[in-house]
Amino acid sequence: IMINGLEKYGNSIGFSDDEVAEIKAFVENYMKLSYQAKEEGADEAEFFVYVRLASNDLQKAVYACRKTLRGLSALEGDDVPVYIAERFELDKKVPKRRSGYVAMAENILEGYSALPVEQPGFFVPAPPFERLQEALDKIRTAQEAISRERAEARAKNAEHRRMRKKGERILRNIYFRAVAHWGEDDSRLLEL
Repeated sequence: IMINGLEKYGNSIGFSDDEVAEIKAFVENYMKLSYQAKEEGADEAEFFVYVRLASNDLQKAVYACRKTLRGLSALEGDDVPVYIAERFELDKKVPKRRSGYVAMAENILEGYSALPVEQPGFFVPAPPFERLQEALDKIRTAQEAISRERAEARAKNAEHRRMRKKGERILRNIYFRAVAHWGEDDSRLLEL
């Protein structure tokens, strides 16, 4: 509406054709940037969902590995269950925070890779630990992606705020010029 009104009345309130064209281009760029900023926000939200799903997968994999270790170590002699419980911190609860269960997953994988050397007679099947590694890789990838998306969204939003401030100045200029030419009660102000 504003662009149509400005094209219609711009010259009568003291704007040159070049100024009208410049304002029109600014508005079009601003609208395009607004759309891009919203799109970046949507992308960021999408990655938050991806991180949440990856977090759930990692938690499930941590629980599965701990269950496997508890079950298999219970079948061994006295030393193995104690070693497994201490090495893999099985007496601790799985943390609720992502950083906590990521650290726990890393500890489990480190212990699993050291197991053949530290407890050569104790065999643990690889699949639960392979799934744990995949889930850990997935969450790391998701966290890197969300960091990138967050940076892109912040940059777009900062640019959007700068353009909005410039747009506010342009709108005040248009309004005050129109009021100076027509007065405060003119119905044409609604078209600007």
